[in-house]
Amino acid sequence: MTDQKWQPIETAPKDGTRVLLWRGHPKLGLWGEVVAAEWHDGEWRWPDPHKNPSVYGDWSYDDLIEGYAATENFTHWAHILPPPSEAAQ
Repeated sequence: MTDQKWQPIETAPKDGTRVLLWRGHPKLGLWGEVVAAEWHDGEWRWPDPHKNPSVYGDWSYDDLIEGYAATENFTHWAHILPPPSEAAQ
């Protein structure tokens, strides 16, 4: 099982692994406190919220948008929990 605690952003995986990112209150007011994102081409990217893709589904490169230079605003990250199994539902 992965560690489910919030960890310093400096330790976040930068290999394309999808993780949760925390940044507190967004400075631009456009994004929530927590986003599910992946590291791509030297910055954190996440899907356009208007497309509303699933955290667990496949994201195409076209679904990912730049974080409006928000990379430096994130302070912590955490692994995304696996989805519940059908047996648990």
